[in-house]
Amino acid sequence: TLSQCESLRGGSSARQQDHVPQCSEDGRFRHVQCSRAGGECWCVNAEGAEISGSRQNGSAVYCLTSCQLHRQQALLSGDAPLVPQCQASGEYQAVQCDSARGQCWCVDLEGMELYGTRQNGKPSQCPGSCEVRSRRLLHGVGERSPPQCSADGSFLSVQCKFVNTTDRMVLDLLHTFNRFPKVFQTFSSFRQMFPEVSSYCFCADSRGRELPSTGVELLLDEVYDTAFSGLEPGRSFSQTNMYRILQRRFLAVQLAMSGRFRCPSPCESERSAGAQAGNVFVASCASDGGYVPTQCQAGGQCWCVDPTGKEIFGTRQHGGHPDCAGVKDCTSERRQALSRLFSSPSDQVPSAKDSQTHPVPSPLSPCSPQLQQLLLGTLGESLSERSDLGDILAETIQGMFPSGAMALKALSLASNPKRLQENLFGGKFLGNAGMFNFTGAVGVSGTLSFSQASLANNQDLVQLISATLENGDFLSTLRQTILLSKAEDSTQLGLFSNFLFRVLFESAQSGGAGCEREPSALYVPSCDDSGQYQEIQCQGSECWCADPQGQEVTGSRFNGQRPRCPSRCERELNMYNRMKSLNHLLLCPPRVSLGPSWCQLLTDRGQSVVGYEPECQVDGRLFSPLQCDQTDCWCVSQTDGQELPGTRTPRATGKTPACDSKSGIYVLDLTSVSVSVCDESSVSVECVSEESVSVQVSWRALLSDLPISVLPDLHDVVIYLFPDVALSEDRLLDGVLGLMGSDPYRSILTSEPRVLSTSAPNFGCSHGYQRVGTGCVVCPAGMFSSGGVCSPCPQGSYQDQEGSDFCTMCPKGTSTNGASTATHCLTECQRSGLRCSEGGDVLSAQQDIQTRRWRCVTSSGEQLEWTTTGQPLSEGECSGTVWVSVLRTKSILYCFSLCVTGHEFTTKAQKTFERLSFRKASSGVYRTMVFAAEGTTLTDVHRFCQDECTQNTCCDGFILNQNVLSGGTIMCGLLSYPDMLLCSEADWDVSGLAKANRICGAGVTYNKLQKQFIFNFGGQDFTISKDISLDYYRNIKGPFPRHRLNLFLDLKETFVALDSSAVVVDSERDIPSLQYWIFKHQFSAQEAQLWCLKRRIYQLHGLPFLCHLADVRDESSVYFTCALYPDTQVCGAYDKPLRQACSPVLPQQPHTAHTKKGESLTPFPQRKGVCLLCVCTRFRECERRCDEDPCCRGIGYVRDTQSPGSDVLCLTLNSFGIQTCGEGERTTWRVQDCTPSRVETGVYPLGWYEKPGVCKRPRISRYRVTPKRHPIPYGLLEAESCVVVSVGRTDSAVRCVLYPDTLACGPSTTTTGGQDCRLVIRESALQVYLHKEPKAALTSVFIPAHGTLQGSSVTTLLESDRKTVRQFLGVPYARPPIRALRFVPPQPAEWSGTWNATVTRPSCLQPGAVESSASSEDCLYLNIFIPSGIRGSAAVLVFFHNPSGAAGDDTASLLDGSYLAAVGNIVVVTVNTRVAAFGFLSTGSTALPGNAGFQDQVAALKWVQENIEAFGGDPRLVTVGAERSGADVASLHLTSPSSRGLFDRMLLMGGSVFSPASVLSVSKAQGQAEALARELGCSSSDPEQLGSCLRAAPAQDLNAAQTKLLSVSGPLQAWGPVVDGVSVQGKPSMALMNAGFHRADLLLGSSAEDGLISRAKRIKNFEELQGRADSKTAFYEALSNSLGGDDANAFVKAAATWFYSMQHSPSPAGYNLFSQALNSATRDLFIVCPTIKMANFWAANTRSNVFMYYLPEDTAQTSADLSVPLDVHYAFGLPHSPLTYDLFTNTERRLSLQMMTYMANFIKSGNPNQAHSVSRVAFSEAALPLWHAFQSHPEGDSYMEVEPGLSNHRGLRRAQCSFWADYVPSLTASIALKVPKNSVDSNILKWKKFGTTKTLPELATRPN
Repeated sequence: TLSQCESLRGGSSARQQDHVPQCSEDGRFRHVQCSRAGGECWCVNAEGAEISGSRQNGSAVYCLTSCQLHRQQALLSGDAPLVPQCQASGEYQAVQCDSARGQCWCVDLEGMELYGTRQNGKPSQCPGSCEVRSRRLLHGVGERSPPQCSADGSFLSVQCKFVNTTDRMVLDLLHTFNRFPKVFQTFSSFRQMFPEVSSYCFCADSRGRELPSTGVELLLDEVYDTAFSGLEPGRSFSQTNMYRILQRRFLAVQLAMSGRFRCPSPCESERSAGAQAGNVFVASCASDGGYVPTQCQAGGQCWCVDPTGKEIFGTRQHGGHPDCAGVKDCTSERRQALSRLFSSPSDQVPSAKDSQTHPVPSPLSPCSPQLQQLLLGTLGESLSERSDLGDILAETIQGMFPSGAMALKALSLASNPKRLQENLFGGKFLGNAGMFNFTGAVGVSGTLSFSQASLANNQDLVQLISATLENGDFLSTLRQTILLSKAEDSTQLGLFSNFLFRVLFESAQSGGAGCEREPSALYVPSCDDSGQYQEIQCQGSECWCADPQGQEVTGSRFNGQRPRCPSRCERELNMYNRMKSLNHLLLCPPRVSLGPSWCQLLTDRGQSVVGYEPECQVDGRLFSPLQCDQTDCWCVSQTDGQELPGTRTPRATGKTPACDSKSGIYVLDLTSVSVSVCDESSVSVECVSEESVSVQVSWRALLSDLPISVLPDLHDVVIYLFPDVALSEDRLLDGVLGLMGSDPYRSILTSEPRVLSTSAPNFGCSHGYQRVGTGCVVCPAGMFSSGGVCSPCPQGSYQDQEGSDFCTMCPKGTSTNGASTATHCLTECQRSGLRCSEGGDVLSAQQDIQTRRWRCVTSSGEQLEWTTTGQPLSEGECSGTVWVSVLRTKSILYCFSLCVTGHEFTTKAQKTFERLSFRKASSGVYRTMVFAAEGTTLTDVHRFCQDECTQNTCCDGFILNQNVLSGGTIMCGLLSYPDMLLCSEADWDVSGLAKANRICGAGVTYNKLQKQFIFNFGGQDFTISKDISLDYYRNIKGPFPRHRLNLFLDLKETFVALDSSAVVVDSERDIPSLQYWIFKHQFSAQEAQLWCLKRRIYQLHGLPFLCHLADVRDESSVYFTCALYPDTQVCGAYDKPLRQACSPVLPQQPHTAHTKKGESLTPFPQRKGVCLLCVCTRFRECERRCDEDPCCRGIGYVRDTQSPGSDVLCLTLNSFGIQTCGEGERTTWRVQDCTPSRVETGVYPLGWYEKPGVCKRPRISRYRVTPKRHPIPYGLLEAESCVVVSVGRTDSAVRCVLYPDTLACGPSTTTTGGQDCRLVIRESALQVYLHKEPKAALTSVFIPAHGTLQGSSVTTLLESDRKTVRQFLGVPYARPPIRALRFVPPQPAEWSGTWNATVTRPSCLQPGAVESSASSEDCLYLNIFIPSGIRGSAAVLVFFHNPSGAAGDDTASLLDGSYLAAVGNIVVVTVNTRVAAFGFLSTGSTALPGNAGFQDQVAALKWVQENIEAFGGDPRLVTVGAERSGADVASLHLTSPSSRGLFDRMLLMGGSVFSPASVLSVSKAQGQAEALARELGCSSSDPEQLGSCLRAAPAQDLNAAQTKLLSVSGPLQAWGPVVDGVSVQGKPSMALMNAGFHRADLLLGSSAEDGLISRAKRIKNFEELQGRADSKTAFYEALSNSLGGDDANAFVKAAATWFYSMQHSPSPAGYNLFSQALNSATRDLFIVCPTIKMANFWAANTRSNVFMYYLPEDTAQTSADLSVPLDVHYAFGLPHSPLTYDLFTNTERRLSLQMMTYMANFIKSGNPNQAHSVSRVAFSEAALPLWHAFQSHPEGDSYMEVEPGLSNHRGLRRAQCSFWADYVPSLTASIALKVPKNSVDSNILKWKKFGTTKTLPELATRPN
């Protein structure tokens, strides 16, 4: 926003007025204002108002600053409580104090106190303007994106925020960063969480405002994660690597547009604004952006300014230029001097006497030849074009590195200079900027205008800077510069660099003249803590006095001694004399305002005069206590001359104030205590002058060292900040003064020492501890203490002891931040999981974990080309070879690996080579080239072979081979038309473990007679003789013979075609196989089939791989595929193999498959009349067959009871397969049919026998009987409900147990919060497997007969846990009940196509709802919440709830079920239904039957049954839930026949079927309908016409009418379910007593906040809005009458009035008590007691689980106006929602997490303590206390009290419910006879007589 000055400036400029206000950069008025011509000037105050009498025309004017004016006014007023203190520049001092109270506080630039900074004593540091804004954001003021602040609290020049690209809303960075700091470590993690967000960066002024035309949208999609991403996250966003990359990118854009790697400086910003407004004064700026010391304006006035642009008082001249050479700033001058000192030509600082010598330049000075050659060689060509290149380089270094330490860190993490630049900018952004390429990096939403002219002018500069930053020598020099100048902690690297480059370039351009500097250039000024010049400055042995401007005081320079400098009093006196010598009127100079108020502003004339002459004493060193001017006298502080408030006295009175110079010090007489309070840093001594010395003493003591007797009691320590009993400062001072007054100090001191100032004691913490609140905590392991703060050990170190103040460097490798043991130090090898040496280095031979193949790697773990092999490699084999990287091109894919035992084959297609999986070719090699391995690499041969094949048109591919025979050879064979390819890498057993003469083995044989090695290569045989070294003898026997198979007839007769329908296809099953490619140019389809069948026979005889099936596939135009498979027959269920053949399992559907005849498993022949002898005979036959078969694992001997004759059969088994349904396993959950088998196996010798050895011949005595199991079909493993599998091992098998979803989650007991989830299994296992996501988390679901629901997904956050939840909002389950469908039962929904389920639909109209779009009559919608990761079918909660938003809110409300769904891993459905008259209006006729609202609930439940499976829900596990009046209605489902089978559990919150108002009679419903009709003007008595009239009424009018009636009718007259004989067949209580109910688990409860008054709050508010506030009395009267029941029994009402103490006085307090008592009475009668009654009935009459809760008054009380009851808040996790997060405490959020866990467990298992019905495992009491079931007990029934701690109680509201359940019926029965109405009061008097000792139930038995 614009300041007052800027707003006036804009208006004046637009109107072309004579005076356009001059504003400073920060928006304040400049103290001197001038007309447009500049001739006339005047002074203004902070508001811009002219100071009377200050206007000058043609002459200079001197003006006070705002602080000085404020100070003058405070002093002149005399009664001002505070006098502000000003700096030398005239600005307010950052800290202002009230000496009378001893309090100090921080102020802003306008002198306004900063909130929260006031304290006793001076603050150690004041917040900067940026920190102030950040604190305001925490209080909800301003945009939720905090600014980026520098270390001193000011705004960083580059500010960034994040904006949503869809709605342009600013991201709430304040809360997002605090909750997810690690998200901001990398751009990838940020993009994953916020995919639609971009950044917006801009330049900011000193107030943090965006400078015009500087905003740039920086896109995040292409930003790399850099080497700095692994660093620990910063404490704020400005300290993250993410901000620094965005800042550098933004500055790179500035470089391309403006030629400077920085934002506009304050001077440049002020200059631009002044020029645009047409100001008389336009600031003059230097090339580096700073203010030029001399500033001038139109009209001839000039003046001096300090580095911040503030005018220096007394320097303004008219018609001339002042001498501004002496204008300096101590801090800036010191920084520049240190830079000069670093770059001095000499290694040593010269003294005064040898300043004329010429020492040898240091290697890193600008004058050193090495540095000049380095930098000028790189940058010299640009010196002539860019004279400011040194400044720009310095700006670049300053902008890239926030500190020297960060620069060193960046230089160390990136050894490659090019990688450094990419790390700094998150990619090649700077290089792209030099080519005008901002595509994908810069958006279009910025305010910066991209000018092609600017880009062209700065293109060379950007490219030069980019090249410089990639120069390794330059970066090395920069690193040494930082180290030698000890600038690691410096945040101003630009200052060091600026001087270095400037001197360098000046020297180069002047021929080295810049290297000769005067000794004065080596002077470094001394500054105090506030940044001012110290009084004494020295260089070498010379010292002199300096004034506040740093100028040497004339005549004060001494050699060898320190001069005596003018005191403050003397300086003020000199200033007075100087000002007095001026001939024109002055306004008070700001410098002397630090001292006494010597210059006063006379308000009577508005003119300025010279002030008083200060008086000094003690040789001018101190102010005289009494000071006077012409009119007044006052007291001052003798040290600084500050006026003491309240002492000014007019001289006209003849009196002077009494000024006591000894005030301010007090002494306490305390008992002496001897405690060690000193260490090496306790005393510091400074020579003030030749005659005086200043001694500063600091005392420190451990509290543990102090005697207990001197410590105050604990109460005193808390109350008093100054523990003067234990740490007596005055006692310590006396001891020091006494010590200095004794020998040997007495002979040194010439006078008695005096105490100048003291500070109060304060508490701190010992080393190794950190201050937390009012105590100290020890720094744990992994941290170290520094400066009283526990900090994590930095990366690369660890600390295994607590309370340490250092960290130990890792002996090897590195560690993450906070490492607490040496084992956390890991090398890169150990982190990557590679094989490592003992020292953590990468071993050169590595094995791939997945493929189990070996390979050689480099020292960094990178795989070497051509080194993959199946044989184990040693380090020696890998370390002795030098591998050459393969040149990668676009057309060649290098995927080759070295195979010592095999070959590589590559085919060619369109100049592109693709590596195939085959290792051998049967023929086709027409040219072979052999190379000696020595001096030749496989890479070279591969490249040569590729080029040869590319150039030769006949070449179809090539094959490579490498062997180690006779020194090693590498062979390349060019292929043309090969016959066959074989030995695929995917084949079974091709690793070469078998003999060498295997087809797919090494292929090498040895001829002993001829002593030759023979091997086949591509159809050619090669021979290597023993005596051949380099000249290889190659015996080519000719081309490999073509395969021409003899078509033997017996070959075709041996095999039979396999019926493809009998094959089971399982693409996911890993089946061993062998594959071949048979090329069509040599083989026909029939020949290929015969070759494949013959190959099957070869494999049978050659390998243990038993090939039972051959399949030939025609899948290519070039070749056939031959696939061989073993026996994969699976025999299905247990008894199926006895009566049908087994089916083979293949990974794909076969084409032309054949199997050998007689190999299919067939049933054994059946015989009749088997005796025991026959059994023994058959057993021997089975045993023999099993012995002959090496694959046989056992035999089965069974009797098939369904076969004719019940023959005893024998089965041989090659494995026992998958056995299930064990006899000892009993569980209610099954995924297969475990009914008893029809095969008899239980009588000996029937059963299964396991073979003890594969190669032995066991007999029957050696066979062991195995437990009976039922083999399970393979596909059953994929049953949808199977989620968990545990695997264990028995003696001879693997035990596999299948489970449903047994994941149990509960609140975590750790400090991080969130959930702790575990899998529940019934037995221990070696391994447990959890099914991954079985279903894709789609946001669209198809609904049959309608169309597609398009939903959305959101992320829920509970403490540290995050989970994605899919939402389908506003799903119609019935047609809109409007117009003719009003009051009609719900009709099926009608919609098709795609339904937008991403927006919330309005809720149903309910009494008290004001007219808004948040509620509507069109409201029959439901919302579905599905968590990610649900496995199988999840339990479902259907919760009936009509949201009621805040009054005046047009946004549709939503009960968010995301949190409950995420916590419980359940599907949550919230449903809107019609209520009140819209849902239950009835006349008892067919025209208006009523109960439409109840039928809405039934329709929603049916919709869930039909469709919830599509959302991952289980329709068999549905829980119905509702709250308050909705719970009354929902409880009727327990007795309604229309609800049978729609649910199996119920959750009732604040309502039950036993509520007196749950069901209406027909007559009462008719009366209500007639009353509503009269209110709406529908007077017809005909039900049809009455219904038509009510349907024609506007919905809002009908709602207002029913609200008006309800406001005076009471709960018994409200619309509700009516007994219609269909949905509600009778009173629920009668149905329950007659056992007409559905058994279901029940969880129910109530809350202390319940009550009909709280329920009707909206009704009361609505009536007040309608101007009918008087109806409140009628409403309360109706509530009171309801206590008497339907007939308003006066006796019952009177008894309730007495019991609940509802008698009240007519006062507001009495009315409040009455309201509370009435609410308690209605709560007990209508809610709490019926809830308890229902729980009692359900527990006594059903076998279902019953659990009850109660929300007590302490927990229910909340200051928040919650539209949803608090127990619903807790159950649905709403305290974790961002909308209500701040309304709850951490304790309440944990309570909500526990309640959600209870609810989810109940929904899934029917028990809130157990997550699954199949398991009784519960969580610990600390995480989730056991909730006791509701059971009868003499002390009352058990219930859970929902409060922190979650404790079980008994006897809820026992006395109150006894009143309604026992006493009221007795009272009603006793007064059944007519009783006069006037006798009620006398009865009450009788009850009161006994009320002190008897309870009301006892009174009910007494005679009246």
